[in-house]
Amino acid sequence: MSQAFVEQSPAVALADRIAADLKAAGHAPGEVVTSLPALYARHDAGRPVMRQALRILEERGVAALRRGAGGGLVALAPSPAYPGRCPSLSRAGCAVSLTWAC
Repeated sequence: MSQAFVEQSPAVALADRIAADLKAAGHAPGEVVTSLPALYARHDAGRPVMRQALRILEERGVAALRRGAGGGLVALAPSPAYPGRCPSLSRAGCAVSLTWAC
């Protein structure tokens, strides 16, 4: 029996790479990480793929794009609103405790 191979979209793969870079660099929440042109150059991605990847990162609560002077990719604080970012949730009785594993 053969296993089905599911190919990841380029935008999701790019979002995962950028998130891994942010995690490895240890940027503080609110810190401007890099400019949009620098992201394009570093990851060699087209505009549509990069924009979709940035939307994915924002949805995940990892980073957001700040426009204007002094703008760029901004690291966000960990948020329990996106449990996929922090998979180590434990439940004790009725209380839920969050531990950040990212």
